[in-house]
Amino acid sequence: MAQAGNKGSESGASDESIPYTSSPSEVEVDVDTSKKRKTMEPRANCWKHFEKFTDKNGASKAKCKYCAKAYAASTSSNGTSSMNTHLRTCPKFPRDTVDKGQDLINFLPSSTGSKEGVISTWKFDQAHSRKA
Repeated sequence: MAQAGNKGSESGASDESIPYTSSPSEVEVDVDTSKKRKTMEPRANCWKHFEKFTDKNGASKAKCKYCAKAYAASTSSNGTSSMNTHLRTCPKFPRDTVDKGQDLINFLPSSTGSKEGVISTWKFDQAHSRKA
């Protein structure tokens, strides 16, 4: 039973203080579809020597920076094995000319007779050893 002086429901509360809220199906959500996922940096070292491109058929490819040879580079179906193999045999790939042999540490006693000495490096040379 509603009272004569109340404008609300049967319980006596008025509807004037309750704000209108819509159901979740009525709410418009402004979704920005222009946001894209951040691109991930390639992990394989071979990508330092290859450039990605898309060929005329739409396939993802990678081109050697030195000899321009192309390899398949689809992230879902191709790996980097063919590119790593190519780098070992690429005729234009700049090889390091630094000798990567092991250096040895040599301790030379001081010429003054004190307990201090000098640490130096030396490298074994087979040709020099044969001459001696």
